[in-house]
Amino acid sequence: HKVGDPITKDKLALGKDSPRIAQWELKTADDGKTIIARMEIGDGDQWDQYLLPAGGAWKQIAAKDDGVKEMKVGDGGALYLLSSKDAPKRKILKSTLAAPSLEKAETILPEGDGVIDAFVPTKTRIYLAEGMGGPSRIRSVTFANGKIASAATLATPAISAVDAIVPLGGDDVAFSSESFT
Repeated sequence: HKVGDPITKDKLALGKDSPRIAQWELKTADDGKTIIARMEIGDGDQWDQYLLPAGGAWKQIAAKDDGVKEMKVGDGGALYLLSSKDAPKRKILKSTLAAPSLEKAETILPEGDGVIDAFVPTKTRIYLAEGMGGPSRIRSVTFANGKIASAATLATPAISAVDAIVPLGGDDVAFSSESFT
């Protein structure tokens, strides 16, 4: 929609063939140029994922059966995908904004002992909020030459729930940790 124009001039960008029960989310990536759209089909935790790069056209990156739960844009034109395909505890895949492709995405963080609930890519690492069968933890994973260089669990109360990781710039993040105390 262009501000000031009547809605009759609007053009449909996505959703023409959406199921009757669908929930759409639109997010501007942290690069300020890319838009990510995802559509949940019903309430079955299945998502179609779309990407609109700066000056480009909408492209579907993943369909509901591909198991991609979320996409995020990182530094250097990286596109990160949280996937449950063949990984019930989820894994992180990496592609590029220049040529986004689920088929060519590489697994940079395989499924581990915790369920990845949320993730935030920063300048040189990825922060993970992981469920550990009740309590949760937050981990920081660094990479070198496309491989995991180190992983560290950040200090939180012994029995707590980690939520809402927010990037602050560089490698800094803020997160909430809730416990009985």
